[in-house]
Amino acid sequence: MASIHKEIAIHASAENVWAVVRDIGAVHKRFVPGLVTDVRLEEEARVVTFANGMVVRELIVDIDDEGRLSIGRQEYLGWTPRQGSQGLSMNAEVVQ
Repeated sequence: MASIHKEIAIHASAENVWAVVRDIGAVHKRFVPGLVTDVRLEEEARVVTFANGMVVRELIVDIDDEGRLSIGRQEYLGWTPRQGSQGLSMNAEVVQ
């Protein structure tokens, strides 16, 4: 399975950054407000609604607090363009 790795410098402690990333039900409030408009938790998954109307179900595979690692798998659920959404494009793999 392919993986994406990206490093960026963040002017915050590792503990504070992990607290935000680890809070999987508040992505729309703490991590990417504006890009994500809603998050709904389900058993072993979260349903994420993006500002452009796209909805993705992310299966929570693992959350490793010691290694500060969150692993998930996305399932594209659909897209309804929202009035006024512009310039936001996302790619999602359809998982069956």
